[in-house]
Amino acid sequence: MPDKELCCFAIIPDVENYAMLQETPLELVLGQLEPMDLHGKPIADKWQSIKVSWLTVPGERPLLTPDIAAFNATAFAAKTTVCEQLGLHQQESCELLPISVDGEAWSIIHVLTELDAVDEQQSERKIRRGGQFGRGFSKLVLKLNAVSDTPLFRVKGAGLRIFTSSAADSFYQAVQTADLKGLIFKPVATA
Repeated sequence: MPDKELCCFAIIPDVENYAMLQETPLELVLGQLEPMDLHGKPIADKWQSIKVSWLTVPGERPLLTPDIAAFNATAFAAKTTVCEQLGLHQQESCELLPISVDGEAWSIIHVLTELDAVDEQQSERKIRRGGQFGRGFSKLVLKLNAVSDTPLFRVKGAGLRIFTSSAADSFYQAVQTADLKGLIFKPVATA
């Protein structure tokens, strides 16, 4: 029986307050030959480090540099030393893909684990005009017993979002303990 105090979170990059990463123009040109696929399939064996920079918007003040940053719409990245501090190099739920951020060693945190954890009885899917199910949920409820032992995961049918729980060895607990900045942990209902 899962711990009643255990909860789940959707992990959202705090792009209002912290800078996000983008591929350099050269990497974008080179990447057109083979698009980057960060959708949960292992790619570390064929990965080659890429150069990445902070996204800047002309005319706007630069945002703060986070400890953990948004990379593309589907992943996060952190200094390699931060990844080691969080124990991510030992996790089976993700793989670390090396990148260079303005000459510094960082890693993309590529989440590999996808769980069948949607509580279909309590979740409410978005409905399009015409009565067809749309993408996503107006109310998402996760099965607590399906997520309690996994530090980082995606949820089958819930898009590309990344989740964690509040378990003692979770990504959430590690980030809170280390007081790292750059992410928002949005509570998700569980049953």
